[in-house]
Amino acid sequence: MKNTKRKYIESHWLVFVFKGLFAAIAGLWMIVSFSGDVHFLTRIVGAALLCMSMVEMFNIFHRHRLRRNWSISFAISVVEMIVALALLILVDPSNPNSDNIALRLVIFAGFTIYASVMSVLIGATCYKNVTDSIFWIASGIVGAILGMAILADNGVSPITHIRLFGIYLLVKGLTEFYFGAHSKDEMMEIHSVRVAKSKKIGKGKK
Repeated sequence: MKNTKRKYIESHWLVFVFKGLFAAIAGLWMIVSFSGDVHFLTRIVGAALLCMSMVEMFNIFHRHRLRRNWSISFAISVVEMIVALALLILVDPSNPNSDNIALRLVIFAGFTIYASVMSVLIGATCYKNVTDSIFWIASGIVGAILGMAILADNGVSPITHIRLFGIYLLVKGLTEFYFGAHSKDEMMEIHSVRVAKSKKIGKGKK
C-alpha cells in the first residue's frame, strides 16, 4: 500500500494541481459571472472538463512506459472527455435553439454525482492521511447534494443549474488543488527520507 501511494503521489501531484486550477477557475467564473448566456457558460464548462481530461490522459500515456495501472484515473478522464464533448456539441453557437435543456440537466447532474462517488471512494480507500480523506469525502458529499439538487430541477431557471454546477466545480477544484500541493510536500518529504537512508547506508559501508 505504501509503495502504491508513493507511486501515485509522484505521478499525480502536478496533475491534481492543474486539474484543480481548471475546475476552480471555471467554477468561480460560472458563479460570479454576470452573463446570463447559458450557451456561453455551458461551453466554458465543456472547455474546462476537456482540459482536465487531456491533462489526465497525457499523464496516463506518459506514465504508461512505467507499467503503472491507473484504471481509476483513466475512467475519470474518459468520463470527463465524454461529458466535455457532449456539452460542446450540445450547444451550437450558430443556432440559439439548439440547446437541449433536459439533456444538459441530466449531463450536469449525472457527472456531478458520478465524480462525487469517485471522490468518496478515493477518500475512503486510497489514502491513509486523515486530512486528505476528510477533504475528498467532504467534497464528494457536497457534490452529491448539489447533483441531486440539479436533478430535482424544481422549476428553477437554467442559469441556476449552471451556478450549482459551478459551485461543485469550485469545491472539486479546490480539493484537487489542495491535494496536489499537499502531495508535493509529501513527495519532497519522501525524497528527503530516501536521501537520508542512502547517506546512512553509505556511511555504514565505510
